Amino acid sequence: MTYFFTSDTQKLPVLERKWNRINENYINKMEKSKFHKRMVFKMFNEGYRNKDIAEKLKLYPSAITLITQRNKGWDNSAGR
Repeated sequence: MTYFFTSDTQKLPVLERKWNRINENYINKMEKSKFHKRMVFKMFNEGYRNKDIAEKLKLYPSAITLITQRNKGWDNSAGR
């Protein structure tokens, strides 16, 4: 028995249901933290205060302090 696949073949119904539920615009925790880290150091270099950065990024001021303390040697130009 041979099977021929043409352009008319469709996904199996089981796979179609699975892939329809996946959110393709989802941003995971690590991607968010990298973005926040870049933005925090960029805004610090521009002269913003913790409070101002927290308001713009919708974070707590203590979160901004933690980001700066944990990444003291982090270089924004390195592209990490």
